Amino acid sequence: MTAWNMDRDIIVIHVQCARKNTNQKGEAMPRNISFAMTTQQVRNRTKTVTRRYGWLFLKPEEILNGVEKAMGLKKGEKINRLCQIRVVSVRQEPLQAITQEDVIKEGFPDWTPAEFIKMIVDNYGKHPSELINRIEFEYVDEGGKTGE
Repeated sequence: MTAWNMDRDIIVIHVQCARKNTNQKGEAMPRNISFAMTTQQVRNRTKTVTRRYGWLFLKPEEILNGVEKAMGLKKGEKINRLCQIRVVSVRQEPLQAITQEDVIKEGFPDWTPAEFIKMIVDNYGKHPSELINRIEFEYVDEGGKTGE
């Protein structure tokens, strides 16, 4: 986005870019995405959709490392990688638009949409009408999908 400040004849350019993870050789590496609240669902491969505030830069086909916890690690703690996933689709929608089918895809087959919304609202302090990113993904391994 470009913003012009006509009063000062100054051009301000704001660019939002996704941070690229690279190894010591400069090779691209997958970003980590935390599943701290749904670790068991990821381990069981019952979760194929996640909702996130942020992550606007994601594109279909992007590979991510699903991890148990990515932030708030204590000194000496290491990231515990759970899996690798491939983004299938990304879209923004109000949290309150979640369907029963998506609650199941989030890994909560016994919950209602209202119960899922309450969990997100209680954890993030957001209003159910606020936009959230719906990220659909599939599990991958060295040879491709593992969930089939």
